[in-house]
Amino acid sequence: MRDGGFVRIFRYRGENNIMYCAYCGRQNHQEDGRYCSYCGKSLVSDLMPEEEGEQEAAAAGTGTEESLPHFAEQLAASLSHTVRSEPVYEELDGMEPTLLVSDETEEQIEAMRPSRGGIRIYTWLVPLLLALLVAAGVYGYYSFELLQNDRVASWQSEAKRQAMHGSYDQAGQLLDRAISARPKLTALQSDRVIVQVAADLARKLANAENLLTDNKVDEADQLLDEVSQTLNKREEELFEPLRGSLKQLQATLTVQQIKAELSGIDSVKELVSKLRVADGLESEEAATVHEQIVARIGELSIEEGERLLQRKSFNDAASAVELGLEYDSSNEKLKALKEQIASDKKSYEDAEQKRLKLAQQKAAEEDLKNRTAAIEVDALTSTLDANGDIHIHAELRNTATKTIYSVYVDYTLLDESGNVISTGTVYATPDQVEPGETAVVDDIYYNAYQKAQVRIDRAGWFLD
Repeated sequence: MRDGGFVRIFRYRGENNIMYCAYCGRQNHQEDGRYCSYCGKSLVSDLMPEEEGEQEAAAAGTGTEESLPHFAEQLAASLSHTVRSEPVYEELDGMEPTLLVSDETEEQIEAMRPSRGGIRIYTWLVPLLLALLVAAGVYGYYSFELLQNDRVASWQSEAKRQAMHGSYDQAGQLLDRAISARPKLTALQSDRVIVQVAADLARKLANAENLLTDNKVDEADQLLDEVSQTLNKREEELFEPLRGSLKQLQATLTVQQIKAELSGIDSVKELVSKLRVADGLESEEAATVHEQIVARIGELSIEEGERLLQRKSFNDAASAVELGLEYDSSNEKLKALKEQIASDKKSYEDAEQKRLKLAQQKAAEEDLKNRTAAIEVDALTSTLDANGDIHIHAELRNTATKTIYSVYVDYTLLDESGNVISTGTVYATPDQVEPGETAVVDDIYYNAYQKAQVRIDRAGWFLD
């Protein structure tokens, strides 16, 4: 388009006078070429005079972006549109358009002239692309971190599940993987320590179980005590399965200890105490040892009952049998012994009643005899001496069952015709006469001058 008799022609020029196409952005090394060697577009165009200021202002802002054409060339292969640097315009005054653009109409030149809007798009498109690239990078990093967090949480959750099922090695491996991804996360470190403690306790419990299998009760007891002390200091849910295993092994240990002591226990009370311990255990072994203890209680109850029965301790024997039946109610021998004790007791009581009655009767007879017939006269004589005196002599034997004291007799002297000459009372010596011993009575009747017979009328004594 003409303006004032001349046309201003602008060429896009880069460094070292290298031409760049305004359409495809490719380099054109011919310094005075008219057409692009790649797309065929014209390398020259005419601009309106009023646009000159805007183009010069745009050219002034390209001083710091002279390296952008090279960047645009690199992006040309991957982008669907061309990124170009701000063009540098060189005026060629006084030249006719036909000298540069032959066989081209003004309409074609006008159509090939770059618009101001296209140049403005290039100025903000590059920062936008850079911003998008940065945003994509940040988003990608953020997404990766979120994914990593999800993985760590999943590993931690699976580790907990494995640990709760006793797979401590698998749980440890999962936590190690999570720690390698998040080494600064203290919760993972704490979980790893807890899992390690649980794994150590599980190994100790396994060793204790093997010791119990080999009947090494003392060693197993010591190992289980160590595990118990450690578990008492832990409150985490992870250790609950271990507490259950510890309880079962402790029950097994107690059962084996009771079995080892069972044959040496000779007291029903001790067996009852062991039975209560066994009944407090929850295991199949405890049920077995329960039956063994009950059978042993029955045996000892029978032995104790028979021993007491021989001693006629019927009540104690019955109590021993009742205690055995309390724990072994189906024991037929105990039932039979209970009936025998009751029968023997009744027989004994009946016999004892008879004996007591006889004893009472005998005692009454003895008492009567002691009171009325404790003296028996073994000898009784009367002798007339030269002085006409009659000497009376009697021997009295104690036939009582007790000691008698102060024995005396009342006697009568009779002449040959049976007439009473005299009567008298005399005490025997000694004063105390034991059962079966004899007391002596001596007395003198003076001036009788005749023979006489003596008669014991009555004897008397005192009982202790």
